[in-house]
Amino acid sequence: MMNFDMIGRITNNRLSVSGVTTAEGMEDWLQPLFDESPLEIVSRGPSGGGSDHLPFLQRRLPILFGIIADFHADYHTPDDTSYKINRVGAVETINLFHKILLTAALRPEPFIFNDPSAGQPQQQGARMSAMAVRFGISPGNYEDSDPGVAGASVTEGGSAEAAGILAG
Repeated sequence: MMNFDMIGRITNNRLSVSGVTTAEGMEDWLQPLFDESPLEIVSRGPSGGGSDHLPFLQRRLPILFGIIADFHADYHTPDDTSYKINRVGAVETINLFHKILLTAALRPEPFIFNDPSAGQPQQQGARMSAMAVRFGISPGNYEDSDPGVAGASVTEGGSAEAAGILAG
């Protein structure tokens, strides 16, 4: 599984690619492709967090997660506007991942999942498969003209319910 986040705001020509150790031998397999890229690739082993790749890791499927290596003050704010997009950096990222996908598709053997948590102590009983909703709402209709996001439902026992947030 491959996922991108914020690749339009690459600065200093640096891209972070995590998950490179989620398949046996994938890190070494990727290195020549990283070396050919005009981007400086900052590679990381397993990728934590709750982004779109998490369900794939939970099902023991290898992932690659491309995201900006250098975060900025606009990250996830209304100030992150389209005129600030680094189109060249975004296209270089897409070109790199196109080569990765094409090369992977031509491999005679599949990638074998490498459990990033194997042999590592669990922190406070946490496991990859134990990730739960943190805020505790399901968003409603994004097409409404009202500002904000209406909560379609609130998860029982979640943080949103504890804070008094109600559906709708």
